[in-house]
Amino acid sequence: MKRGIALIFGITVLALALFLPLAARAQQPIVIRLGHVGFPGSLFAIAADEYAKRANTSLKGRVDIRVFHSSQLGSDEQMSKGVKIGAPEMFLPSTVMSTLEQKFGVFEMPYIIVSRAHIKKAAENKQLQQNLFEPLPAKGMRILGVWENGFRHITNN
Repeated sequence: MKRGIALIFGITVLALALFLPLAARAQQPIVIRLGHVGFPGSLFAIAADEYAKRANTSLKGRVDIRVFHSSQLGSDEQMSKGVKIGAPEMFLPSTVMSTLEQKFGVFEMPYIIVSRAHIKKAAENKQLQQNLFEPLPAKGMRILGVWENGFRHITNN
């Protein structure tokens, strides 16, 4: 009888030793580093901070998105390479996307986009999204959203 109780006690202790660390880990939030090249107060910083605030609120402590500005996690090019291996987990790029997928170069051409309403309409176009976004998962990336970073024009002196 004592041997049976000792066996049950031993199995219980072993089970607790195995599963308690998993339960503790499940309660810790997943930390996601979101990097960008913008300085504090820039459009990059405002957008990234607002995204992190809303996502952290919506996810109720399960995820902790931490924003790193001013290229703290590297340049656009370094972050675009790093995000493929999870270091950082997310980044807010500027014009580096055309180096990852040539089709994004259309947005870098001058005078193609004439207004903010025009870029909004283009960004919401499902066919354009499919054409631009579909190749990226095979390259280790996903697009979560599109935003404008000002207009590009060619000048000369």
